[in-house]
Amino acid sequence: MPTVISTSQAVGLVIDDDNVANAPFFVLPNVSIQSDAGSFSDAIRVTATAGNAVVNVAGTLIAADDGVQVNGGDRIVLTSTGSIFGSYGLFATGFDGGNVFVVDGLIDAEFDGILLGSSNSGNSVTIAGHVIGGDSGINNSSGDDNTVRITAGGVLEGTSVAYAFGGDLGTQSTLVNHGTILGGTGGAVVNSSNDPALAFTNAGLTDGDVTLGTGTDSIVNSGTILGAVDLGGGADTFTMLGSGTVTGDIAGGAGNDTFRGGSLSDRFLGGDDNDTFYGGGGNDLLYGEAGNDRFFADTDASADTYNGGDGNDTVNYLLSSAGIRL
Repeated sequence: MPTVISTSQAVGLVIDDDNVANAPFFVLPNVSIQSDAGSFSDAIRVTATAGNAVVNVAGTLIAADDGVQVNGGDRIVLTSTGSIFGSYGLFATGFDGGNVFVVDGLIDAEFDGILLGSSNSGNSVTIAGHVIGGDSGINNSSGDDNTVRITAGGVLEGTSVAYAFGGDLGTQSTLVNHGTILGGTGGAVVNSSNDPALAFTNAGLTDGDVTLGTGTDSIVNSGTILGAVDLGGGADTFTMLGSGTVTGDIAGGAGNDTFRGGSLSDRFLGGDDNDTFYGGGGNDLLYGEAGNDRFFADTDASADTYNGGDGNDTVNYLLSSAGIRL
């Protein structure tokens, strides 16, 4: 039997083994829930282990701590009329993964809009609304097999960093942006502890630098990145599709990296180790830097500039119909 909350309340909602079978829980529009000591300062706190909670919030959650804290395998939907205000918007605690967050409304948090706790994997986040964090929009602190999708019209924003990820579990997380990522003073997408890898697909707008770590990262960009890209260590891949643009340099750092240009002009910096470059269209600037690098010239190679740097470098110009510039 569904549980419908139709009147505002100044005490938090605790979903435990005694009431989890009454899911789904609905918080109706124009209804507010405020946290209290009984809910451990969370507006909604899930502690149930006998079943998974399903919560639909169309009203307002106001919390001293978390808007909603989940317990693993739970599903939280914030509708377009819903809003969450608190220290943290949505919090998946450590080791309690497999949660689903759907955000069509507003999350405005003092610290992290969405916090995915350490050692927490298999979470899915979809944002069609607006998530704002005073520190991070999303803090993927485990960096482990979590997926975040920002749909067209969705906004992820952080005063410091829009999307932060870290941890040492080593499994790749996924970030897909078809909307808007608004970075802050620390950048837009930032690895905070080097080890985990990220697969980042940007088909929208990312405003701010992208700084990755030592994992095997991949970036596919068909949208706009207003900033620089640093792939960090590891054997990374950067692919520009069509008229995708990056306003700053695209740097590989350490590791055997692969760069593929799009239709427009690109600037790739290989960094250390043995890198591979495909310029694509436009007037590309390809810098191998250290290592034994390989450059594959294309049909407009005469418009590109190749600088091998240190090491024994190779240029393959079989596809070039004109000369090349070294």
